[in-house]
Amino acid sequence: MELLCVGLAVCDILAKPVEQDLFERDTSILQDLQYLPGGDAYNVAVCAASLGIHTGLCARIGNDPAGNLLRESAVRKGVDCSGIRVDPTASTATSLVMVESGGERHFLYSPGANNLLKAEDIPEEAWKGLRHLHVSSAMLLRGLDGEGLARLFAEAHRRGITTSMDVAYDPDGLWLAKIEQALHHTDWFLPSLTEAQQITGEQDPEEIAKRLSIYPLKALVIKMSSAGCYVWNRLEAFQLPAVQNIKVVDTTGAGDCFVSIYLAAKLRGLSDREAASYASAGAGCSTQQMGAGYCFAGWNSLEEIRMRY
Repeated sequence: MELLCVGLAVCDILAKPVEQDLFERDTSILQDLQYLPGGDAYNVAVCAASLGIHTGLCARIGNDPAGNLLRESAVRKGVDCSGIRVDPTASTATSLVMVESGGERHFLYSPGANNLLKAEDIPEEAWKGLRHLHVSSAMLLRGLDGEGLARLFAEAHRRGITTSMDVAYDPDGLWLAKIEQALHHTDWFLPSLTEAQQITGEQDPEEIAKRLSIYPLKALVIKMSSAGCYVWNRLEAFQLPAVQNIKVVDTTGAGDCFVSIYLAAKLRGLSDREAASYASAGAGCSTQQMGAGYCFAGWNSLEEIRMRY
């Protein structure tokens, strides 16, 4: 296995359009309502598998139809699901994804079995030959956040495996305190701009990078939505623009698409600049239809992303 993704597996109920005056009306008419597999770790794993990366998923699901949907969908898409644990005591996580007419999305999240995910859920067999360990949605993983995540990444480094981390919005408001121990064992850190601002207390990407440079990161990659991305490493710092002239339908999963393509490119030996360029193109184009799954549709290689976009 080249890449193991650990974190959220969620069934998404996507509703569009949902505007801010929703609660001022008795009834609103939806143009689109879909029930789709999602969650940060699931999305990254499926997208990486579609690009030819031998990928596994470690997550917790319930013994229910939603959990069956997630597992069966991941298997169909070529993901190794030996790390998925079925918990009979909890329901599969579900998100109500409210999508504005302009494509921006907002989540109502029920964590369910995701709260029970822990480092020990990773099968010993998954470590053998593994090249890279990625944890998605740190700050929403009750069984991993803090010392647990730090121990997991330290173990990966002990085995010669590189690490990366993406985070979610912290409902507890702890931010840096939840991940600081793990940052000492993180190679690639890929937060959104809003998340990075909350973690560091800084607003500008350059100042954020200065604050985070005290940790032994190989690179900091900040996802900036329509503004593209900002990348810092020990040799250079640069910002790349987002794809232009894209009709945005739904931004759900765009950040996960970016992370997956970036990691796939790094696993194929590309530079940070090349990896970010591929990732920006793929993430931008993933917003053209509803749901996270569109970003993987029909992609078989990094070169195909280059040719299309």
